[in-house]
Amino acid sequence: MNNSNEIIETTKLMPAMKIDEVVGAFDEYQQLREKLEKDGDFVEFITPQGKKKAPTKQWRVKLERFFGLSVEIVKEWESKEENGTTTYHKRARVTHTKSGLFHEATGACNTNEKIRTLEQIKYQIKSKHDNWSDDFIQSRAKDILRDEISKSPHNAESHAETRAKNRAVLEFVGFGEVSAEEISDSSETEKTNNENKIENPATQPQITLIKKNVLSSQYLTKEEKERLEKKVNNGLGKSEASKIISWWVGDNKKGIKGERDKRESRESLSEDQALVAEEEGNDDFPYGLEQEKVASKS
Repeated sequence: MNNSNEIIETTKLMPAMKIDEVVGAFDEYQQLREKLEKDGDFVEFITPQGKKKAPTKQWRVKLERFFGLSVEIVKEWESKEENGTTTYHKRARVTHTKSGLFHEATGACNTNEKIRTLEQIKYQIKSKHDNWSDDFIQSRAKDILRDEISKSPHNAESHAETRAKNRAVLEFVGFGEVSAEEISDSSETEKTNNENKIENPATQPQITLIKKNVLSSQYLTKEEKERLEKKVNNGLGKSEASKIISWWVGDNKKGIKGERDKRESRESLSEDQALVAEEEGNDDFPYGLEQEKVASKS
């Protein structure tokens, strides 16, 4: 029976290098970054502490060559999730060819990560082609979404492999940096969501006025109603809402006649006068139809 007062000797866990050597190694790595870093090696992302940089696959390949490393996938498997998606898992081993030292790390990616939402796709299309009609953007976005869904298994499996290799190399020589592939998907989603936010949204009275006085009007065409409903549902800014209201209601103080009054007046015109008015057309929508003329109501 062991005496409770017996002293048990333990072995201290000591670092493999002296402190100065560790600091020197880190300094050398920072110098390596400064001298070798090119476009595409790192991506910026936002944290509560400010902007940071994350290394990409391109940088990882440079590290492999610089340090004399070999990387391989030693294990792979997949798991079916309850929501019907698939998660691909890869385990990578990085080996220092001269010393034989190695390190392993696992990366995973779910098929849902490689599929954007329809709204995200629509927003990104519209940001590049703001003159395209909503119907065309909707159709194009659906085609892109179908393509992403069909390619998601291959893309997810490939991304899991990239994550595993990046993680193994960066943990081995990069002081535990998080690679861009670890944060890129979530950051892109967050970026899109932030871009979609309205900094100065329309007030509730403005929205109520548009719904009651504009959308419910018999003088609004079907196309106008559909476009305006989409705009209201996707989020209106305060300034944009004011333009819509002024366009429809007018401004008595400035002597500006609203589009609603113009269309009401046409009902009392003679047949010849109505034809002239129809040829002149209605005023353009003040919220992004740019080159499109609104069809007049007969």
